[in-house]
Amino acid sequence: LLLLADGKVAYHGVASEVEDYFTDINPTYSLPRGFNIADHVIDLITRGSVGNAAHKRTKDNERIQGILDHWDGSHAQTLKSPPSVEDETDLRKIPNFSSSRILQFFVLLARNLNNILMDRMLTAGKAFQSLVMVVFLASLYFRMDNTQTTIISRLGLLFFVMLSQTMGSLFIVLRTFPEEYRIFKREHSSRAYSVGSYYFSKVIAEVPHQVIFPILFGATLYWIVGFHPDAGRFFTFLLIIVSVALTGISMGEVISVIVPNEQLALLLAPVLIIVLVFFSGFYIAVDSIPPYYLELYYISPFAYGFGALAANELLDLPFTCTANEFIQTPNGPLCPITQGVQKLEELGMRRNYYDIWINIGVLWAMIVVLKVLGFLILLIRTNTIRASVKRHIRNKREEVKEQKRTMSGSAIDLSSTGGMA
Repeated sequence: LLLLADGKVAYHGVASEVEDYFTDINPTYSLPRGFNIADHVIDLITRGSVGNAAHKRTKDNERIQGILDHWDGSHAQTLKSPPSVEDETDLRKIPNFSSSRILQFFVLLARNLNNILMDRMLTAGKAFQSLVMVVFLASLYFRMDNTQTTIISRLGLLFFVMLSQTMGSLFIVLRTFPEEYRIFKREHSSRAYSVGSYYFSKVIAEVPHQVIFPILFGATLYWIVGFHPDAGRFFTFLLIIVSVALTGISMGEVISVIVPNEQLALLLAPVLIIVLVFFSGFYIAVDSIPPYYLELYYISPFAYGFGALAANELLDLPFTCTANEFIQTPNGPLCPITQGVQKLEELGMRRNYYDIWINIGVLWAMIVVLKVLGFLILLIRTNTIRASVKRHIRNKREEVKEQKRTMSGSAIDLSSTGGMA
């Protein structure tokens, strides 16, 4: 392994010993827990970005100079000259990456999954969060009956479940890309892997967390609070909360690849969420939304998540009235709502069972669109699209020039043959 800084040797030796070497120079240079050794070593011998503060650049200079002085003082040795390249190589024929994109994807997927498994605090935190929420909600909504007062309680609980699963997934992934972007840009620039391999391996590695915990949360809560007592509705409920969780993580991925840093992402995300949540159909009935705001309702994933949960719960669910819940009419006491579909009509929501699956289908369509959008934005940020277009145009121009030279040579040969004749 040969490491250079400012054109000078910083380390030359066995790769497996590089960590101990830098630790011997300064204990603060030891490898942080969970950090990649290659990235750590490169950071030690590399200065920060141009926009860094002057004191930060000074510290970088002192650190690098100290590393170089340590090598010159105790480990300097003559390096053999690299072998010369004698044959010409057509650079256009050199592949962009040394390995296939499929191999890159699986290697990165394994690395991301390993990082998630190693982060036991995150897993334990998610499990503890789910447990606390189940206990709290169960104590608040334990065994709801089918009276009039529980209708709004059911809707409020469903809305909270949808919002908590979406928000939890969204905010976890908000810091993912801003934290890793510098490392990703360096590794991608060195042609270690493609943008697609990195992005989709990262996306898929996050899926198990966003599926397992919502299922455990929903399966525990559903029967304790007394939701619709039907096995089909139970499994549909689990599918819906998994769908909203995956939609939330997809929204977070798009935001995190757009913004340059984590702080800005944490500022913009709540604003976007508040606007979309307000048009979910819970705070204001769909029929009461002004026409100029309807587009926000149709693009709000919260509207489809809440609509699917509400329809799944209230359709075919009968309600009764206690003695003080009847409304007195000239024709006698009247129970306001006897079927859950009446409440759905009041809110202006979809009122058929197949409409539940329409909402779920829209959520999954949003997931796909957001995943693709995040990928395209990351391509644009890394200038991959522009570089690919320029490379394609350059190669086409070279091919045209080569064809012209070939045609010109052929014409000269033909004229020479004609002259001889």
